[in-house]
Amino acid sequence: MEGVTLGKSFPLLQYFQINVLFVLRVSVDFWRPKIQNFELKHFLWQLIAVVIGCFTIVLIIMIQLKADFVNNPGEGIVKAIALRCNPELFSKIKVPLDLSFVTIAVILSWPI
Repeated sequence: MEGVTLGKSFPLLQYFQINVLFVLRVSVDFWRPKIQNFELKHFLWQLIAVVIGCFTIVLIIMIQLKADFVNNPGEGIVKAIALRCNPELFSKIKVPLDLSFVTIAVILSWPI
């Protein structure tokens, strides 16, 4: 998608996003069984776990974008659109695009 958005100015290094997807998938498969039975019974602990998880993801994405190396595809498409239009629009594009991804995922996973 980014290659279409940026055309010939798409950096060849960004094709390694496929590798990033593979690493993310392997790490999800690795960690899921280890934390699957980890139960937080109290709502406050559940909320704290979600907040810590969100901050961890934000930190990782910030480091990844600041390093200007291979992006994961979710940030990569936002970065490509922002570079095509206006680099200062990244934060304004990110949230609506993420919400649309979540909406599409919910619709596709809805039982028929």
